[in-house]
Parts: sequence; C-alpha cells; structure tokens
Amino acid sequence: LAEGEEVYLANCSRCHEVDGQGFADVYPLLAGNPIVTLHDPVPALEIIIEGRHAMPGFADVLTREEIAAVTTYIRNEWGNQASLVMPRQVRAGVMPEDEEEEEEAEEGDESLQAEQEETE
Repeated sequence: LAEGEEVYLANCSRCHEVDGQGFADVYPLLAGNPIVTLHDPVPALEIIIEGRHAMPGFADVLTREEIAAVTTYIRNEWGNQASLVMPRQVRAGVMPEDEEEEEEAEEGDESLQAEQEETE
C-alpha cells in the first residue's frame, strides 16, 4: 500500500484531504464511500481514469500500476475494506495499452500479490 499512499498524497490529497474526508459538496469523501468499496473496482477505476465533475481524469498522468496502487490504497485506508486492484484490472477499454504493457501489467500483478502476502 506504500506506493498507493505516495500516489494519493501527490495527486489526490489536496482535494480529498489526507484523511479521505474530502470537502462537503465539492470533493466527495473516500472514507466509507460505497463506490470506493464496491466488490467490483471498475466504477472507482473509471472515475480515477476518466474523471467526474470537478475531478480531472488521470489517464494521461498516472501509469496503470500507479492507478492500481492508488485504487487499492483508497479501497483499504480510513476503515475501508475491499479487494486489491491489479494493473490488469485497469481495463484496456478504459486505458490504452499494447501487448508489451499487458505483459508488464501481469508482472506487476504478481509483484503486488507477493508484496501483499508478505505484509499479512
């Protein structure tokens, strides 16, 4: 979760706050947010990638690995409990990719799973 925290602090915390509480009626809270903790991470991924309302999209700013890491972070911080997000889940239909990127994403998935198992 350390990489996700770094990405969050650098890109998200100025609007959603360090504690995930956001600003009422402007930037939604992430702590306890039902979209963030859905079983399926795709809605949260789409918002991060494409943006929504005042939030910009991060498809051109963050890598697939960074998007997966920050999504995992917000899904498991501030009392949230949800599944990990792997780079391969940052879907081809949402993020452009090529064959080489797909192979790198799969390697990143294995790496993240190993890291998670070590911390448990």
